[in-house]
Amino acid sequence: MDMEVAIERFKQLGLTDYQSRVLYALLKKKSCKISDIASSSGVPNTRIYDVVNQLIDMKFVIKILDKPKTYRVRNVDLVLDTLLEEKNNEVAKIREDVNMMKEFFKFEDSMEETKLINIDKEKDLANLLSEEFAKAKREIIGFGHKELENKKLQETLKTVSGKVNVKLIAHPDLNVNLDFVKARHHDMCAYVVDGNKLIIGFGEGNKSYNLGVLHNQDSLKNMVKSHFDNLWQQP
Repeated sequence: MDMEVAIERFKQLGLTDYQSRVLYALLKKKSCKISDIASSSGVPNTRIYDVVNQLIDMKFVIKILDKPKTYRVRNVDLVLDTLLEEKNNEVAKIREDVNMMKEFFKFEDSMEETKLINIDKEKDLANLLSEEFAKAKREIIGFGHKELENKKLQETLKTVSGKVNVKLIAHPDLNVNLDFVKARHHDMCAYVVDGNKLIIGFGEGNKSYNLGVLHNQDSLKNMVKSHFDNLWQQP
């Protein structure tokens, strides 16, 4: 194997550049004097003893008390399996921490405060809905109005529908051609995200528009969901 490729693999397994070069030199020669290790590895003489001692502490190298002293590398399987096990343990710990972070931030999301935002319907509604829909982790259902004709919002919904369940009802007069949209008569702008977050708009027909992002509002959310289920099941 090419020296630089092997050194890069050692580094990926957690060794420093100097440790990797010394280990490669010893694995090639099996046993040699400190001066030979320095010349073969390219590690400066001022550092070679420190690096070799580090590998001794890792139990990868053994010092032979001959005259002059020589150094022998341990079995290659032992060295590489040990490095790989340590890396696997590190990855497992990272995976555990990532799962904890997911649960932590899901909890933080569930604690979001209810907010009511006054916006410009034509300029801001589609952008704000895109931001909220992009956070969905399981499901988006609801009733859409003119905002569903917005191309950016449609692209967001297409992307999100690849990972979560999306079912929307749009007014028949709207130009919306999406697989997850059914055409039904209604006069609402209301969406339920992940069964908990209710996004509802007020002020249809006005430029100034109120958008409510409501959490843990079970009675209102269930009313919207019940009406949605009834319309969605109609032929």
